[in-house]
Amino acid sequence: MFDEEITTKETTEEMAEEVIEETAEEVVEETPVETKDNKNSLLEDLLKERKKRQEYERKVREYEQRVFDDEIFKDRERIKQQYLEDGFDDETSTRIAERESDRIKKMKQEINSMNTTMAADNEIRELVGSDEFYSDAEYYKKEIVEKMKSNKCDAETAYMLIRGKERRREYQTTIEQRLLTKKEEVISKQVPSSSPSKPSNLYPLDDSDKKALKNLQKADPKGKWTEEKFYKIKRR
Repeated sequence: MFDEEITTKETTEEMAEEVIEETAEEVVEETPVETKDNKNSLLEDLLKERKKRQEYERKVREYEQRVFDDEIFKDRERIKQQYLEDGFDDETSTRIAERESDRIKKMKQEINSMNTTMAADNEIRELVGSDEFYSDAEYYKKEIVEKMKSNKCDAETAYMLIRGKERRREYQTTIEQRLLTKKEEVISKQVPSSSPSKPSNLYPLDDSDKKALKNLQKADPKGKWTEEKFYKIKRR
């Protein structure tokens, strides 16, 4: 009998769409312009954009809640009117309408909860892929979803509420370790390996010795006279 009451009315949908569109236009118009003079302008602009997006999402959630409450109120009044028309008194019609509208409300909340969970799952996956900082968000999905619902916030805000301080310390340590490893690799490439240097001359001969060696090589070519052989014989 009341299944048709669950359906969102066109007028309510149109009102919600208009409000959301107006809010989106406000966010677009207020988007900050990057200033080249500021060294940190890019980072500041990104942070401002993030805050704008979060504010926009907050407004959307508020409007959706208003629309939801308005629908429940209209459902209750409509049901009450139907029972009044059927001959029930005001008190009985009000009691029945409240009971039926509560049932409808719970059904809609369950549907909204399922949709919210699905949307939260998608948002968490996008968060993981957006930056290495959030790479472990999947491991805290249950806590993040619960925090998103209780605080009515986005996945990033929920993650920071759960992991913010601890994750910053972990990430800082990871970055420092990478920098240290990279520095060690650079140093190892720049510093040559220390190997013992060979003596410049194992068999030192003065000019007279070299002259005598040349004469021996000419006189006795089969003797295979070398600096080593000459030097060892000389030292005997």
